[in-house]
Amino acid sequence: MARAVVDLGFGGEVSPAAVAAHLGVHPSSVYRNVGGTDALVDAALTLLVREAPWPRTADVERDPALGRRAASDGPWRRLLRGTAHAAYELMTAHPGLTLAAAHHAFVNAALLERFGVVVGDLEGLGWDVRDAAVTVDFVLDLTYDTVRDREQLATRPSAASRQTWSELLDPRLAEVFADAAGAGATAWFDQKLDLALAGIAGVLGHD
Repeated sequence: MARAVVDLGFGGEVSPAAVAAHLGVHPSSVYRNVGGTDALVDAALTLLVREAPWPRTADVERDPALGRRAASDGPWRRLLRGTAHAAYELMTAHPGLTLAAAHHAFVNAALLERFGVVVGDLEGLGWDVRDAAVTVDFVLDLTYDTVRDREQLATRPSAASRQTWSELLDPRLAEVFADAAGAGATAWFDQKLDLALAGIAGVLGHD
């Protein structure tokens, strides 16, 4: 049933009735086997997290998909960049997930497990557990907020959005943010991530 939620998508209302109709079963079967809407979203989130291509160890290989930045990254940067990109790609591949699963982040077992794995990998590289935890929290927050903000912008009425860009921003800034919300979204995220990793290195003293 978790797969059915993923197949239906998160753009509309996730409900036992919709899942039942998709599977050709009675809604009572969905309630009996999984539960209501919250349980369905949690199950779908668990499925997606378990299937995502997360870095497996702190000695993560350089990923050509990450472009020029990955080539100069050390182990902890590769780990965090790979984790951030896996989360980014998971969320962008499933529009609406950031909003549907917003209040599941601190109760979903798969997410908490993944968080602990990344913290443990940083500890394996000599990091203090508190520094590791706040760093992983910061990087994942940055990733989540970037995708969520873009989705919220996309769901606003287009005319109102255009009026906001044209009336409240300098035309140069409007052009920059229009690109960041559209074709240049991934490059924008990469630049934010670069700044975050540089800041982490500077504040915590890791090379």
